[in-house]
Amino acid sequence: MENTDALENRLNFGTLTSDGFPCLSSALTGTHPRGGIQNSDERNPVTQLCWAGAGGKLFGRTRIGPVDWATICQSGLNNGREIVVDNMRFIFRIPDIKDGYAVWPSQWKDEFWGTGKDAKRGTIRRFCRTGPPYLDLVWSSETDDVAEHLLVLVLEPVLPDLSILVGEQVTILTPLGKGTARLKETSDYDIMLDGWTGTLDNSWGKAVGSRSILRRDAVLNIGKC
Repeated sequence: MENTDALENRLNFGTLTSDGFPCLSSALTGTHPRGGIQNSDERNPVTQLCWAGAGGKLFGRTRIGPVDWATICQSGLNNGREIVVDNMRFIFRIPDIKDGYAVWPSQWKDEFWGTGKDAKRGTIRRFCRTGPPYLDLVWSSETDDVAEHLLVLVLEPVLPDLSILVGEQVTILTPLGKGTARLKETSDYDIMLDGWTGTLDNSWGKAVGSRSILRRDAVLNIGKC
């Protein structure tokens, strides 16, 4: 059987904030009016959020909550809002879930809160299966009148036009985490970097002398330092 964990890339990225101050994930509860993510602070690892990268998006592995629906709406997470983490732009929101739609492979065994564009409420539940097609996370509509919900966050990268970043020092997020470099060249298929500080995987990157080449599809996000 296929190992669904192999389809995920796990990394720690970003610090959770409540009202603009770094906090633990358990702090975004109830009447706390606003939650967000700020630049990564590796000196304070307890506030680092754990993410699973899949399908070009980052899904939070750290559950936030319990959170009431009013707090979710007040924070703007139901519709999504733009944030910047380590110089990279993201849309920060809860999952966009469609009725009966399997979302992504995962080893999670917990329910979490989601909403779709049509504002229906519900949870994603894991249905254990032993064979194909392995898509075992399915949205179910809400059946009980529940006041508070566990929340899982999603970061959707907002990629810039790479051509305008050529020659600039940039932060880049890959499936193995983030690094910095000077962007030297870019094409439809790959990018060339000078002084790359991140980790390379030979399936999507290689070192050529003092420079590094990354496949474009391995660049989850990029931003000017």
